[in-house]
Amino acid sequence: MLTNRFIKTAPLALTCCACVLLAGCGEEEEPEAIVQAAPQAPPPPPPPSLTPVSDLMAQYNIDQRVVLEERFAPDSTDAARVAVLQFFDSFARADADGLRGVMNAEDQMELDVLTSDDRFAMATSDIEEIEIRCGFTPNGDEAVVAILKMSDSYQPQLWEFLADEMSQAEFTSGPTPIDVMDNLSGDNWVSSWYQLLEEELAIAMQLDEDLEVPQRDLTNDEGSPETGGGGGGSPNGPGRGRSPQRGTPIAPPSHDPSRPGG
Repeated sequence: MLTNRFIKTAPLALTCCACVLLAGCGEEEEPEAIVQAAPQAPPPPPPPSLTPVSDLMAQYNIDQRVVLEERFAPDSTDAARVAVLQFFDSFARADADGLRGVMNAEDQMELDVLTSDDRFAMATSDIEEIEIRCGFTPNGDEAVVAILKMSDSYQPQLWEFLADEMSQAEFTSGPTPIDVMDNLSGDNWVSSWYQLLEEELAIAMQLDEDLEVPQRDLTNDEGSPETGGGGGGSPNGPGRGRSPQRGTPIAPPSHDPSRPGG
């Protein structure tokens, strides 16, 4: 009986074992894909290490009449800071050769004219202080505004400059707005300077439009007076349509140059 029962139940047990084995031998589940994070971009390089203006003045023996506050100094490179300090140090010391070496060709020619008859030496002989502030032009170029305090006047200047540690610095003079000492305002003198130039140009263009007077040909008019002679009433006589003269000496303002327009 036991044998018969085993024979009867054996196929069923074998079938169950086969099912278990088949289930265990089925297709393996694919492992989950591991998504690797994209490599992080390296951190930006630290800002250039700038030497304080006071240290540069001592290192390069800059004349103490040159005044450049740290907050108004170039924030690009030490080369720019040194170039500005040495440029105006040459003004303070009446060093024409030092200026000539870093001026563009056109400004060098003007300097040569001034030095030929000692006007440069006379103009720089009574400099008491040179206050300078740096900034950027509307085109993004570096520039500096300097106010030269003389014994009896203030002389403002603007210079655009390029300064690179691998090459010689170069300074180019810029135009001066009319009455700039009375209108320069704020801490950013470079930006204020170019704003004044823009306003002056807009006024000049408006004047040119207003002064366009239609001309009349009088040669065929009977009884008309003879043309020529340049009488004061002529539409083309002297003084018509001329823009204000520029480059005239600026009288000492009634306020402190460190606070223009104040």
